[in-house]
Amino acid sequence: MTTTSFSYILSEDENWPPHVRPNSPFGPSIVEIVRSCPLRSCFDASPGYERRMDYPVRIGTAFHRTLQSFYEKGLPNDQETAVKEARERFENELHHQEIDALARPREKSLPRDTTRVDRAVEAILLEAMRYVELGFTPTSFIHSDPNEPGKNSTHEMPRIDSDSVPIEVEVPVRSKDGLFQGRIDRVEHTSDGTVIYDFKSALRDDLPGRYQRQIQLYSLMWHETRGDWPISGFVVYPLAGKAYPVSVDPEVCIKIAQESTTIIKNLQKELSLTRLAIPGDTCTICEYRPWCKPFWSWQSEENSHLQAIERASFGFSGRITRLDLINHRWHLTIAWRNATVRLSTPEERLPHLYNAKIGQTVLILDARLQGAPYTPLAVFSEYSELYLLQSR
Repeated sequence: MTTTSFSYILSEDENWPPHVRPNSPFGPSIVEIVRSCPLRSCFDASPGYERRMDYPVRIGTAFHRTLQSFYEKGLPNDQETAVKEARERFENELHHQEIDALARPREKSLPRDTTRVDRAVEAILLEAMRYVELGFTPTSFIHSDPNEPGKNSTHEMPRIDSDSVPIEVEVPVRSKDGLFQGRIDRVEHTSDGTVIYDFKSALRDDLPGRYQRQIQLYSLMWHETRGDWPISGFVVYPLAGKAYPVSVDPEVCIKIAQESTTIIKNLQKELSLTRLAIPGDTCTICEYRPWCKPFWSWQSEENSHLQAIERASFGFSGRITRLDLINHRWHLTIAWRNATVRLSTPEERLPHLYNAKIGQTVLILDARLQGAPYTPLAVFSEYSELYLLQSR
């Protein structure tokens, strides 16, 4: 399936099952995907699925690339000029992300979060001012060789004194066995030891376990690449202006690496892809639900009708019993369980309904059910999707 041919019309067995499993080396973020649902990592590794990236992720990508440009290209020494250029770089990166989003049918209707964009701009400007105030230049940083983790283009660590803290950015690291590999966003070499930083574009006021484990796995890889252990690690939320310390005790990091190794081995040895699925809360952020048979089976197996209504916001399937186009709005009724679901949405929102037939199965994602339990209304938002399922 390609972007140009994507039509929201699926064959019953289209693209099931995913035919590729991820191979080593694994980055810390991929390890966490495998931990939450191994099947999702197989979808990620398999081509042919129309992707859907949420706008906050687009903002985060633009933010990360802009920040990286400071270290690679530098900024003007004048703070006012540096701030102006930093803003322009971010806006340019975000523009490229938005062009990519418009080329993807599943992203066209997603709303643009201007508040998050403003937060990202503010964080970029603060980082630019910090960059100038501390007198950084591209030569202030140790640029690592991406082909040889552990080797720097300078080959020798700059001398540490009271006015200079050597910094590495986008540092490639890997485990000795080759199973894990990644890039650390930022490493500072202080007089007390090495401090590692992982930047996240989330707007959070907590530190989830998956973020802690990523820092700990990075610490293990740093040790096995460079020979020393970091003295501390931080997860940084630049858009929220917060940073959280993470324990990088060697025993803890080794334990996390061992757990991660077990998770990966289980992924590789399990013969049944269906048994790799872990349906649940993680499904809310999974873009592969339209093709995931274990997800739809899990949804249909819920015995409690009230619980099924709650779970329906993840996705529900049913048969079309009525389909009308009135005043440029689609009006549907859908037989679901023992209920009749009503749905109304603008004509241009679902043009593929011109191909729909009474009795045809539809898959609906991210539409909340409200109202009477057996005649609920499906609230169709910018995030909602409707797929037509064709029989074999």
